[in-house]
Amino acid sequence: MNCFLACRLPADSAALLAAFVESELHGIAGVQWVPQQKFHITTHFFGNRDGEEFCRTVSDIVQPLCASNMPLELTFDHLGAFSHRGNPHSVLFAGIADPEGAFEECVMEIRDALGQHGIAGERTALVPHCTIGRTHHPLQGESAAMWAAACQKDIGNAAFTIPGLSLMQTVPGNGGSQYVSVAELPFSTMY
Repeated sequence: MNCFLACRLPADSAALLAAFVESELHGIAGVQWVPQQKFHITTHFFGNRDGEEFCRTVSDIVQPLCASNMPLELTFDHLGAFSHRGNPHSVLFAGIADPEGAFEECVMEIRDALGQHGIAGERTALVPHCTIGRTHHPLQGESAAMWAAACQKDIGNAAFTIPGLSLMQTVPGNGGSQYVSVAELPFSTMY
């Protein structure tokens, strides 16, 4: 099963983002939209890892680091896309603003600690985002124009608080895979 560390969105923020996607983006053909219950901000993707021991090791490394950080204040601030294998619209996302730099600092600290324990994680540059859709082919014609127009719109800029990280696994199931929390790793409440 794929294993990853992520910030789960507060329910009200996930609902606001889902409403924006529904009202502004759902007319774009060729996109597989991510359901609201799967919205998250991935901090580390470990790939196919199965086993309680791996999850326990990651939790043991990350928990003290989370406990030494205060909850993160973030905002959605733009739409964007990642390219993959020649598809400039492979992953559509809502970008995350981190005005104080606390999110990046926290993630880099965790990446360093995991690396010191020989656990490889993300090798890509950090681009805080929440995936909202995926495509198998580049958007073209009207769909490309609709996406370009949507990228110019204000997506809410409502601030939200992330109280901690979740160690998640992707579990196959009826109607598609589900994300299941293996461990909750809260940030400090002492600030």
